[in-house]
Amino acid sequence: MAKKYKDRFLYEDPYVLEAIIYCWDKGFTYYPAVLPNQAIALKFIPKVKIGWSAGKESGVGEFIYDQNQEMYDKIYDLYVHKYEQLTRK
Repeated sequence: MAKKYKDRFLYEDPYVLEAIIYCWDKGFTYYPAVLPNQAIALKFIPKVKIGWSAGKESGVGEFIYDQNQEMYDKIYDLYVHKYEQLTRK
């Protein structure tokens, strides 16, 4: 039996929310980017990479994720990391 993933972040975590809002205000966003050329089926959830945009620049990460809470926790990690980079003095 596979281990169930345990969420690392609470949705109400004020630090994570502050980091996300700060990044959005500065023009940084992270999002799931669906991989091309995947079979389309009604019950199929496509694999994704994490995409990012910063003003006129954008890109896609190299790692492939299932669309689940683990992927969203990675996106939260990226927001917190970027927030700490931008606010470091």
